[in-house]
Formats: sequence, C-alpha cells, structure tokens
Amino acid sequence: MKKLTNGRQVDSVVHDCTLGSAVDLRRYSRRAQQLGALRVILALAIAALAIVMHAPSAEAQSGPDEWGRTKNALPGAWRFSAPTPGIRGLSFFGSAGFGYTEQVLKQNDTHYRLSGNAAASVTPLDWLGFALKLDGRMDFHSSDSGSAQIGMGEMRFVSRAGTALGLGFATGIEASVWLPGGEAPSLEFDATTLDALWSGSYRVQEIPLTLGVNAGFRLDNSANSLSDPQSLLPANRLTRSLSKSNAALFTVAANYVAGPIEVLAEWTWDLLVGSDAPPISASPMRIAGGARWNPSKKYR
Repeated sequence: MKKLTNGRQVDSVVHDCTLGSAVDLRRYSRRAQQLGALRVILALAIAALAIVMHAPSAEAQSGPDEWGRTKNALPGAWRFSAPTPGIRGLSFFGSAGFGYTEQVLKQNDTHYRLSGNAAASVTPLDWLGFALKLDGRMDFHSSDSGSAQIGMGEMRFVSRAGTALGLGFATGIEASVWLPGGEAPSLEFDATTLDALWSGSYRVQEIPLTLGVNAGFRLDNSANSLSDPQSLLPANRLTRSLSKSNAALFTVAANYVAGPIEVLAEWTWDLLVGSDAPPISASPMRIAGGARWNPSKKYR
C-alpha cells in the first residue's frame, strides 16, 4: 500500500509544478516551516531533559531493552521507535533482503528489490543515544512501459532521549535528519527531511507484553532529490517513497517476549498534510507482524 500511495503522491507532485513568484513564495513558506519545526524539536528536547533529570533509569524501572534493535541500531520494531535508547555502550546492526511486488500498475508489471542496511548507535548515558544509519537498494522493474533498474541510497542521523517513569511506563523523544539520495552513489542536501517524534510505552506487569505508541511530524523535502521527475517511468515513481507533502506520523506497536523469541506487531500511518497533500485515503498506512530471535543479550 505504501508504494502505491507514495507513487500517486509523487505523480501528483510532478504534474503540479508552477513557475515564477509562486515558486519563490513556496520556498519562503518552506523555510518558515523548517524554522518552526526546529523550534518544536528544541522545545521537546528541553522538556525531555527536564523529565530524565528527575526520573530513575529505564533499566531500574522496567528492565533494559524490552525491544530488540531495529534498523537504526536503537531499540524498536520496524518503524516504531522505543522511548529509551537502551543500555549504555555501542551497538551495530546490519541486514540484507529481497522483495517482490506483483502487478500494481495494471501494465503487466513486476518489481524486484535487493536491499541492504548498516547502522551503528552509541548510548553514552542511560537516557541518551545517537545513531547513524545507511540504507541502499537496487530496484528492477518490468512493464508494458519498458524495463528499468535503479540504485538508491540514503543516510539518517538519529538522536533519542527518554526514561522510564515507573509502574511500567516510559516516555521519550526522538529527532532524526534524513538525507535521501538520487541514483546511487549520491546525497541530495536540498532534500534534507526532518522528523520529530514523541514515544511512549507501557510494560504489562503480569505478562511479558509491552505496548508502544509514537506521534510526531515530518518536514518533508524528499521530492527535491528528483532532478527531472518527468523522465521517470511509472514504476520508478512507484518505488521512490518520496513526497512533497509534510506528514503527521502515528505508530502503534506491541512486543511479546517468550524467552529468546520476540513477537512483534505494528501499525503506522503517515498522514500527509498541507496544500499539496492528496486525499486522506492516499496517505501511506502499513500493518506488519513478525518475530525476532535474540540468542543473547549481547547478540540480538
């Protein structure tokens, strides 16, 4: 669903371009939004610092790392960000994958993806963590419109502050800077995108179940990584995962631990907002479920 809706979104972007003063006005409006988002992130950081300075550590109150490490080497699910940064120290994460998508463009189309991810995080304090994540993928498309293959890469910087509040509750905030690229290897700094998230969780006392929620906002410039949108095949638009609209971000997740097995479920919704946003029904929504095996506390 994500790929299709994002494809529609980018498609609407590239056919809704204007020139002259309108572009300049939008540019100044975007700068104002960026400054506003930075102020919100700073205010959240100050509030989180005030909380964590007066609260016990996450490990003391609810046990370390109820959530395993996710693709940014910090605790979480797939897209869900756990409130706390995990136990102190260095963590590393790596993954590789293959994906197939059946016909979605009604053009006798097929789509394959090879993907890879590497990340490292450091948690210098119980309540503070930082991470760097590198993602790359190669997409292969075939349809009545033609065949194409394209490689893309992106980089993310993440900072997280959070703490346990007692009685199984935890809270935190996260700020991330996303640098999407065009065709690999490249980084497009004009496309820099900012995310700000609040995260909360509750660990059920009677059973090893943890429930989590994220709410936040994305200041999205990722569409600027397209130098010539009109030249893209429909299949490439489908898989770019870019948008010209900002988004309100919502996530609900659950984590059940049975020995070394971690069972996960997650729902996310990126509600696209702003004058260029499509109808609500076109905003990306995802449902995911699965399990992780953690052979030890050290290797997860």
